[in-house]
Amino acid sequence: MRSPASSVAADEALRAATWTETEVAMHRISRGCATLPQGSFIGCPVTVATRDSLGQPTSSLSALIDSRRTCRTFATASLDASELLDVVLSSLRGSDGRPAFATPGNISAISTMLLINTVHLNGAMLEQGMYEITPDDRSLNRLSRISFEQLRTLVDMKDITTPAAILLLCVHMKRRRKYANAYDLGLLETGQALQNIVLFATNRNLGTCVLGSVFDEPYWSAVSAEGTTEAVVDRHGVPVVAVAVGRPRPIDSERMQ
Repeated sequence: MRSPASSVAADEALRAATWTETEVAMHRISRGCATLPQGSFIGCPVTVATRDSLGQPTSSLSALIDSRRTCRTFATASLDASELLDVVLSSLRGSDGRPAFATPGNISAISTMLLINTVHLNGAMLEQGMYEITPDDRSLNRLSRISFEQLRTLVDMKDITTPAAILLLCVHMKRRRKYANAYDLGLLETGQALQNIVLFATNRNLGTCVLGSVFDEPYWSAVSAEGTTEAVVDRHGVPVVAVAVGRPRPIDSERMQ
């Protein structure tokens, strides 16, 4: 338990940040600086007051999380490549160039690839195919000219109309090989990056749908032109999860889940 002096200082800091007395009290309990009376949870419900229930404005992040929806019906409108890269790169890197989420050693093991359907750049449509995203110079490097109809067989897109693009998040396990739980760390980073992408896309009024599976055989066949499986893994990592991105159809506002 903290000393009384440090506890008072912590309470005052919270009040200075416009926390209510209820929130300060609950935070004091969570810090181990106070306890609830014995029997508080017996025989009666306990209501924890939140900023919303007290009539105070929610944060922009809370509002963004609340407005996020899964989109299964995409419009045929194309996306601007710059807008798509803004969503992806802002989700992966902070303004200082460091990873935008917690990573061991402050080095991200995540790389990204785009399966492009209807994306334009400087007024011209990009060819359908698989592209590698290079974060340092915000560029797209085409890896294959496979049609999008073929590319969509790489992922589980049951009951989802065709989006403008599908983003693949891949993990470089070798960047985590000194850790015994390298695979677990890779999955944690992927989850954090995926959440960022969905929220950044929502902020730009784009629809997203997280896809449950990346099918191994179609994927490795699609990238086989680059060499052996080991060479591809060394360069791009192993695909873990995919997310469809595009503009939602107007009618989808009622169908989003």
